[in-house]
Amino acid sequence: MARRKTSNVHTTKATTTAAQKVEATKAVVEEKAVEVKEAVKETAAKAEEAAKETVEKAAEKATEAAAEVKETAEKAVEKAAETVEKTAETAKTTAKKTATKAKAATTKKATAAKKTVKAKADAVKTETKKRVTRKPTKKRAIAQFNSVEGGVAVKTITMYLKPEEDAAYYVINDQYTGRVDF
Repeated sequence: MARRKTSNVHTTKATTTAAQKVEATKAVVEEKAVEVKEAVKETAAKAEEAAKETVEKAAEKATEAAAEVKETAEKAVEKAAETVEKTAETAKTTAKKTATKAKAATTKKATAAKKTVKAKADAVKTETKKRVTRKPTKKRAIAQFNSVEGGVAVKTITMYLKPEEDAAYYVINDQYTGRVDF
């Protein structure tokens, strides 16, 4: 099929009209692009403003919460300090009472031990007619105690003589016991 040639005038008109249409469309697109850009800028500004408001509100709430936590912590610290003071006072009072009682008990025991030693006879005759004196026996008991326990002070000593066994039993400081032969 052969194509027919048309005049250049008609083609130019059609081209001009198409170019005008493209130009007009271009202008409309550019206008729309400007409108869209402005809308995007406005939306971005609104979003930024909303974000600032949200951050400010969150900061206010955080500040309020921090103040509440601080207040609660201060109250807890005050209560703990009061409790510690009361406990310290109670412990101090209890320690004083215990020390006083312990001192009184120690004094009573020491006095009783001295009375016990003094009340007993200084010498005992054994079945074999052997005379045993308390002083040398007491010294041997203390010497034996020091060799075993070493370094412990002798505050009280109670002696029990058993002539049938030819031995003396001792109790030192109401805690340590031992035996010494006559």
